[in-house]
Amino acid sequence: MKRNDLVRHLEQHGCQFRATERSTTFSSERSAVISRSPTRSLIANDRELVLARERVARLERLLEDLRKSALPEEWPALSSGYRLEIERMQEEMLDYLVQAVPKK
Repeated sequence: MKRNDLVRHLEQHGCQFRATERSTTFSSERSAVISRSPTRSLIANDRELVLARERVARLERLLEDLRKSALPEEWPALSSGYRLEIERMQEEMLDYLVQAVPKK
């Protein structure tokens, strides 16, 4: 899918986007979560990996709490932003873990 097609699709479904030099940010009016598409890896060292894991755990806890109070008809819209961000962070972590080990 081309970028313009993706942006058009997201806008048709209530998302807004903002492109910067370093990332493209998508946000939904229905969701408090913002999804960023970085142009570079966000995890550069083991400390950042730990922080990413903590962030995923925090998002999972928020999603779990939200699940208890959300109405069934609201759930897809409310949960989708959290899911996308969790999946993106997990991909970042895996990318960091499988990259070449720096020489010592």
